[in-house]
Amino acid sequence: MSNLLNKYNTFYFIASSLATLTLLTSLALTVTSNVPLSLILALAALSVLVLALSYKIISNNKKIKVERIKFAQKEQELENKITLEKEAANKEVEKLKHELTQEKQNLDKRAKKLDQKVNESEVERESLLKEKESLEKRLETAKNRTFEIDNELGKTKEEIDKLVAREEELHLKILRLREQLQEKEERITELKGKIDNN
Repeated sequence: MSNLLNKYNTFYFIASSLATLTLLTSLALTVTSNVPLSLILALAALSVLVLALSYKIISNNKKIKVERIKFAQKEQELENKITLEKEAANKEVEKLKHELTQEKQNLDKRAKKLDQKVNESEVERESLLKEKESLEKRLETAKNRTFEIDNELGKTKEEIDKLVAREEELHLKILRLREQLQEKEERITELKGKIDNN
């Protein structure tokens, strides 16, 4: 009952009460007075109409309030989920970039040291060349790994783009639902105006 008693429904409760009072009065007048029957029937019909409209508007107000709460919760959940997924993807990207940079720096340092050793000692030249080739293979492996990671990053970015597109779709859906809600509120205001005019 407390859900029904709010500032939007107060007017309709008052109108319903007056309509009920008018209906009861018209019933009493049929029995006790010489008021024309057509006037009594008109009052009774008007009272029933006001009661029906008030009930319909109060029911609509309650449904609209529930829908608003649901939309707000859904929108918040989606925003939180997208934010968390973006943060997780960004952290993963940063971690992979850091690992690649570190590995590249390490490989560059070792390659430079090997080049210096080759220049200093011809005796160790063959073994150093073999080690250099090994490092180049590792570097090639690292490049391949970099390519794979770039592909993974591309997929991650595509997923982020899909999430952003989904978010935009949901925002558009929310906007449409808000417009529908606004139309319903305008319809309620129109009905209220008609009731006030009567």
